[in-house]
Amino acid sequence: MSTAVMSSAGPRKGGFRKESMSSRGHRLKDLYPEMESWGAGFLARVWLVFTRTNGLKADVPEERDEAFPEYVVQTLMDMAAARDPKCRPVMLPDEIRK
Repeated sequence: MSTAVMSSAGPRKGGFRKESMSSRGHRLKDLYPEMESWGAGFLARVWLVFTRTNGLKADVPEERDEAFPEYVVQTLMDMAAARDPKCRPVMLPDEIRK
């Protein structure tokens, strides 16, 4: 009986297919041109956190998910508010938008 050897060719954690973070990031930039100036690897990691937080499949989607940029903006606002309690949100609540 032979012993199974684990290799780096096996499935990776997080649900991503075998594809570099940079490659995933560039595909995300195609879907989200407003994030073009971001580093590709960084954008891919932000996507991974977004999908884990929301219980979604981690693969890069074929179509835009508007919840992703909203998540990014809300996260940045939360981080700013945590650093400076005087920081006020600039987004309007859903009830006011209507």
